[in-house]
Amino acid sequence: MKEKVYLAIDLGAESGRVMAGLWNGRKLRLEEIHRFANGGVSLGDTYRWDVLRLWAEIQHEGLDGNRTTNTPRDSDGPGKPGRGGVIGADPAATASTRVHA
Repeated sequence: MKEKVYLAIDLGAESGRVMAGLWNGRKLRLEEIHRFANGGVSLGDTYRWDVLRLWAEIQHEGLDGNRTTNTPRDSDGPGKPGRGGVIGADPAATASTRVHA
């Protein structure tokens, strides 16, 4: 069986990471592809996620710039669900997402 790759995006309060789950039909192996700093940005009297920067970290450094591992870049899984919803192709639509502690 050809090894399948499933990607996961983990966004925490202080850091985020792009993970690959590699399934060979018998065993699942996890591999960290990219880790990056995270935190809210002040906007008026609120704290907001910097969604455009997060998207750049995930897409360009984590998915496109995968030079540190041998993980294939093509994922066999569906979308990338996040804590506040699914990260889609248009992060600008959620650029003012409020940070919840």
